[in-house]
Amino acid sequence: MGFILYTTDSKLSKEDEEKMAKRVAQSKGIGNFRSLYMNVPAGKEKGIQLIPVGDIATKDEFKRIKDITAQDILVSHRFPPGKGGIVPTNTAVFGDPEKVGREYLRDVIIPICEIMSDEINSDTEIVNRKDLRVEFDLTVV
Repeated sequence: MGFILYTTDSKLSKEDEEKMAKRVAQSKGIGNFRSLYMNVPAGKEKGIQLIPVGDIATKDEFKRIKDITAQDILVSHRFPPGKGGIVPTNTAVFGDPEKVGREYLRDVIIPICEIMSDEINSDTEIVNRKDLRVEFDLTVV
């Protein structure tokens, strides 16, 4: 995470203040957080403070983004959460894993396998070559 370097020294020269501001601006915190230097010569608080930016909020935001990303990946692949070992976060129930697995196989995996084998086997370099043809066992148990 980035930070704010806050000083209140009225005796700090303009040259030193510019050097510190330049160094802090060139640094980069963890992730996309940048750091900032500010000098308030008439400030009444402590002479120098290092104030973290986004400490708690960053952790909360990371968890939220991680959870959304996991959901997006599962949804994009139409993968059943129960089959992936996902624990429900609310009172939802994922259903019988065997039935869900058979439905997933029938509705997603088999159609993908059929598309893949059709594309591979219709390739001009493979059409006449029995040794390069692809065939999947698409029986559902």
